[in-house]
Amino acid sequence: MKKISLISALLLCALSLSAQVHFEYDVRFDFRFDNREYDTHSSFQPSLTMFGARLEPTVGFSATAGNTSHQLMAGVDVLKEFGTSDKEILWNLQLWYRFGMSFKHSDFSITAGVMPRRFSKGEWSQAFFSDYYTFHDNNIEGIIFSWDNPKYYFELGCDWNGMLKASRREEFFIFTSGRYMPFKWFKVGWEAYMHHVAASEDVWGVVDDILAEPYLHLDFSSFAGIQDLSLRAGWIQALQRDRRMVGNFVFPYAGELVASVQNWGVGISNRFIAGRNLQPYWYCTDASGQMYGSALYNGDPFYQLTDPGKYAWGCPASTFDIPAGLYDRLEIYYAPQIVKGLSIKASVFFHFHRKQYSGTNQVVSIVFDLHDLMEGINAGKLKSGQ
Repeated sequence: MKKISLISALLLCALSLSAQVHFEYDVRFDFRFDNREYDTHSSFQPSLTMFGARLEPTVGFSATAGNTSHQLMAGVDVLKEFGTSDKEILWNLQLWYRFGMSFKHSDFSITAGVMPRRFSKGEWSQAFFSDYYTFHDNNIEGIIFSWDNPKYYFELGCDWNGMLKASRREEFFIFTSGRYMPFKWFKVGWEAYMHHVAASEDVWGVVDDILAEPYLHLDFSSFAGIQDLSLRAGWIQALQRDRRMVGNFVFPYAGELVASVQNWGVGISNRFIAGRNLQPYWYCTDASGQMYGSALYNGDPFYQLTDPGKYAWGCPASTFDIPAGLYDRLEIYYAPQIVKGLSIKASVFFHFHRKQYSGTNQVVSIVFDLHDLMEGINAGKLKSGQ
């Protein structure tokens, strides 16, 4: 026992001499009001109001030694949806370990545990994850590998969001994103995932859901002297198969074009999508007779492109059985830049499918991050000290 105590003391002494250990803490607050008033003739999704606030306090420590760093954090993610009782407050544990290595012009990191979804720095289209989904499922449970450089970024991760139970399917995402920016005004990148929805103990069946979007992004804001003047063009390609109920792969696809302009905090962004329904199994049922719906697809239902209330179809056996359509999402917003760590935005969205008006939603969001605020304050002090 004396030998073990001596070895432990020596290890602690060596760590204190070779590494700098710091206490870490952060608090993040997210307020969201989203009033969705969809047209009664549109069948994509019901009208509702998403109104609530989230608090994420975390504590832990970090240690640095040479070009390596270690961070261990724990906290809680608390979501209160307004109008519900205190007994209905949703909360999830957050805990993660991050290992990092810094090189001359780049950084490598591995983050494992239950971490906020924002740790994925992919520029995800809502074809992959809707804002409703990300607001209610705020965490990634798994691991993320990332490599960051001023000119490029790459990440690979796993989000395990379904453990096999009697009525719960085994389910996970393998996801990746990356981008390369050879010039300040030009960027090429991709977002992709493989979504695996397997069986439960009661019901056998597997659905393969693969989605990828390579894209080009042009940013002319520096030439125009305004905050944003950009154009993004992407191709969304899906590979999907219900192994038990269908058997064949289907390959729905869509082109996505996003044009944005912003100055003085006022902006307009228009997203236009044309192709075949990217969620063809939405109204299909599994072996137990349960409709897949949002249990399978985490993207915005508007990416079905064709109103299901006007075009009824069965479970598609081939790509040609999937109907084609158009979707246009227009956003007008005000997002003033007040201080680092505080983000305020007010938006109005208008949704159209072909010549059909599908509805509108009004969104107000306030996000406060203590870590980002202190980072901005410290940077300001450093500049004034220089």
